[in-house]
Amino acid sequence: VNEIQQNSIHLKVYPNPTQGNITVDWNEADSAPYQMYSIVGELVRSGELITGSNTISMDGLSANVYVIKVGQHTQRIIKNP
Repeated sequence: VNEIQQNSIHLKVYPNPTQGNITVDWNEADSAPYQMYSIVGELVRSGELITGSNTISMDGLSANVYVIKVGQHTQRIIKNP
């Protein structure tokens, strides 16, 4: 489980590494936009995180390293084959 805690922002991404979907726990009162990028900087997913548990599909993405960005915070995600 990977966690980021800065300035009272709490973001948890799991499982990591993954073979399918990831779950992103967002524990802030307000929703927040997210972007997911490939390791070469291509935007591959985007959406809105709501407070609580969010599922993001990794279907159609090749095995690789990805980065999810929420505000100023980033988290690396590894997708296995």
